[in-house]
This record gives sequence, structure tokens and C-alpha cells, in this order.
Amino acid sequence: MAYYLGQNVAQNYSLATEYLTLACDLQDSDCCGLVGWIYLRGLGGTQNNELAVKFYDKACALQNNFACRSFGTMYLRGYGVSPNHALAAKYFAQSCELQYGPACIDLARMYEQGQGVEQNESTAAEYYAKGMGFMTQEERRKFFNEHLSQNQNASPKQEELQQLQRDMEVLREFNLESEFGRNVLQIQSNPN
Repeated sequence: MAYYLGQNVAQNYSLATEYLTLACDLQDSDCCGLVGWIYLRGLGGTQNNELAVKFYDKACALQNNFACRSFGTMYLRGYGVSPNHALAAKYFAQSCELQYGPACIDLARMYEQGQGVEQNESTAAEYYAKGMGFMTQEERRKFFNEHLSQNQNASPKQEELQQLQRDMEVLREFNLESEFGRNVLQIQSNPN
């Protein structure tokens, strides 16, 4: 880990990959996930999607919630694999069951839009609530502020506004609506 972070040694992704792989071989799920991240991002110049898939798959099999979500994102977006919404939903569900809130939110959106799963707004609402329950108040604020900034940079379409309003309903349950609501109202009054 020291070589990955550059703590007390010069940062060296090649050595980090070597040592993290050894730890992964000993069933350390965090290390497996980090090796997947290194290969996916090409840190140290070694971008390899096949190895990223291999290490994320192993980390997820070892019950690493972050790796399962990352693996789902690879399938959702087609990073290093052919896009496959059904597999994305599978890995988001696994991550959500391991109590990783952002994965529950990802799965909720898939149910809301019918991507890889049968569209079901009731199930989507359950996953939104579950995801919010797994996050701290600060994590929820950060998550929705990032979501808002992404939506504000694009010119909001009617569907985006409806999505924000649905998110607002979820936030009301967790007493976070004030900051979020101001942003929604700002978007509604400036629909460029």
C-alpha cells in the first residue's frame, strides 16, 4: 500500500501492483480492488482492461462492496467490457447488499429507467431509501451536490428536472431537502 500511496517511499505503481497482487492472492479484497483500479486507470502506464475485470471480479467475489460497484459501473458504461446493463444491475445489487449506498442509488436509477431490469418505480424507491440509509448525512450531501453539479452543467431537460424532483422526494425523508431544493428551484427558473 505504501508504494501505491507514496507513503515513506517514492510512489511506484509497478511495485504497488506487485505487492497488492500478492496480498490479493492471500484473499485481501481491498488489495484485489486496488489492483483492478490500477489496471483500469492505467496507473503507471499499464492499462489492461482484461486484468481490471479479473481483479474486480475477484474482489467482488470476496465481498468488497466498492469493487462490486466499480465492476457494475464498468458494465454500465462499457469501460473495458461490452456494455451489459443486466450485469451492471447484478453487481450494483451485490454491492448494495454489502451496504454500499451509492450502489443502491445506481440500482434505483436502473429500476427507475428500466435498464437491465424491469422498470419498477416502487422497487426504485426502495433502493433509493436503502442507499440513503447506508450513507452518513455528509455522504448524502456530497453525493447529491455532485449529482446536481453534473445536471447543472448540462442544460436541464424535462426528464432531468423530473429526476431531480424525484430525488428531492427521497431527500425530504432524510431532512436534506433545503439545499437540494434551492438548486432545483434555481434550475426550474433557469431552464436554458
